[in-house]
Amino acid sequence: MNEHKMLILDDFNNANLSDYETNHSFVSSYYLSLNKDYVKHGKYSLEVSFNYGGWVKGNGAMYIKFKKKLVTQQMPKKLAVWVHSDGKTPWLRATIIDGDNERKIINLTNGNISWNGWKYLDVELEQNWKLPLRLEQIYAVETNLVNQKDSSINGKFYLDHITFVYVDDQDLTGPIFSDILPQKEKIYRNSFVFSAVVSDDMSGVDFDSLIMKINNKLVVPSVRANKISYHVKELQEGNCKVSIQVKDLAGNWSVPYLEKNYLIDLNEDHECPIISDVTPSDSALIHTATPRIGFRLCDEHSGIEKNDIILTINNEKQKVFYDEETGWGFAISSSHLIDGPHHLSIHTKDRAGNEMDPYQQNFVVHSIKGPIDEDNFIVGIIPDTHTLEHGKAALVHLLEEAPEFIIHMGDFVDQGTEEEFKLAKTSLFSDMKKHIPILTLAGNHEAFRGNLTLYQSFMGSPSYHFTYGKVLFIILNSALGQSLTLSDSTQLTYLKEVLSTHEQKHIVVLTHVPTKDHFGTAHEMVYEDSVQLVEILTEHKSELPSRDIVVLFGHLHTQDQWEVSGVRYIITGNASPKKYVMKQENNIGYGLLHIQSNGMYYEYKPFNLIPPVT
Repeated sequence: MNEHKMLILDDFNNANLSDYETNHSFVSSYYLSLNKDYVKHGKYSLEVSFNYGGWVKGNGAMYIKFKKKLVTQQMPKKLAVWVHSDGKTPWLRATIIDGDNERKIINLTNGNISWNGWKYLDVELEQNWKLPLRLEQIYAVETNLVNQKDSSINGKFYLDHITFVYVDDQDLTGPIFSDILPQKEKIYRNSFVFSAVVSDDMSGVDFDSLIMKINNKLVVPSVRANKISYHVKELQEGNCKVSIQVKDLAGNWSVPYLEKNYLIDLNEDHECPIISDVTPSDSALIHTATPRIGFRLCDEHSGIEKNDIILTINNEKQKVFYDEETGWGFAISSSHLIDGPHHLSIHTKDRAGNEMDPYQQNFVVHSIKGPIDEDNFIVGIIPDTHTLEHGKAALVHLLEEAPEFIIHMGDFVDQGTEEEFKLAKTSLFSDMKKHIPILTLAGNHEAFRGNLTLYQSFMGSPSYHFTYGKVLFIILNSALGQSLTLSDSTQLTYLKEVLSTHEQKHIVVLTHVPTKDHFGTAHEMVYEDSVQLVEILTEHKSELPSRDIVVLFGHLHTQDQWEVSGVRYIITGNASPKKYVMKQENNIGYGLLHIQSNGMYYEYKPFNLIPPVT
């Protein structure tokens, strides 16, 4: 590659370890060294060795900070780096400082690394960032709570040939695999159809190079378009290994190559289905007359038919929506429930006829009453607070505005501990504050322990909807993995169902994670979820253009607004000491959503951080 096509930021050939700095605030047990045995270009690479015995706090970031000014005055298309992994490397990210002194976060990988050997990573950069750009650091992050602080977990990875790419005309990455089926690693039959989609955006896939093996024996799959499929037959109990390797037309092999290990279990099914994640939880107080009943029903062996799920509220059967692949399901009360206690029952059987004991519980409805003036009222919005102190500060100021009710946008706790939830429930979100209802969203910090068990126990359902006058409010859960579908795969179906069955003039959709992060901090929804959410709302707006649709987000700790096809998207601000957008100082505040006869608008109001907290 010619010099004008790229800028080599660091190839580590200076062999000077003092050029790099570590930060042991999160993990103390990681170390840097220069290595000449694992090298992609030149004489040396940077070796990062680690173990988790020296865990300190948080997600465990292991930083490699560059002391040298790795700067470009020309806008690059990509940041690229060669990475050698032993298959145990955590999630890799990088930070770039732009000309406004803003820190931009880059995801070099989408999660923990599973491949072995060298792989070329390149990430497209936003072209509107202000020059010059400086590579500040590369860092590894472990988010798995099981792995954190486990001293037996250790590994090494190597970095080499870090570049800003100006002209992207060289193909250095091999094909990638996606849409791999079956997804589940346990199979309860003696045959199955294996399939995968393979793609290469640059030079294309060389299907003549394809090597597929079943239990290390070569087989010849069918290839149609870019989909590879093979019917695996006459299996015996035990392991079944499927592997595929293929090159692109530039000669790059797929890294990692596809390898799936399945366990074949031909024993008769005697296990009953298992139910979990039922919302609302037992004895929960909910503020909607049409609750969404969420659940997860799984049966790994023979599976569950949707029509075999019987869900009743007060002995009245409800329509059930069910995703067999993930086990997530929901029902929406077909009638408006009166205030007071109600009985929920869920019962099912698997395809083998094994029946589970009926799941039964009670919940209490205390619905929010409508406004006195349907054409003129305000709803209070509290963005991320993280601490009890900052939550109280925002609440004190917001109560002075006399909103009809208040919604907290998520991240009202910081570490997701039970003690934090108890304090939030008793000191911040009591059922009423001066007779004003306070509702919440689940943020990623509420899911900091890897689930929403505590949130559901203390605060209720993470997905729900209610009407208030001429407004339909729909709350969606994006707390896990910055994803709607990972949090609950039925939520987009739920959104479409609620939109299609309500006629309110105004629609407010709320979820913690925004669909876009225009500031480059990587605080945005998984791309596929973002696309689907925007498509659903765009289509609904085009079908019913008179409907006023606003989408509210938290998570980014700043304010931002944009519009797509008549739908307005708003990041609601920040009420915590944390900030991700560096240039925005003194941005602590709360929000007011104004509902008027001619539409809705959002007002952000900064406040002094030293209120008369009560």
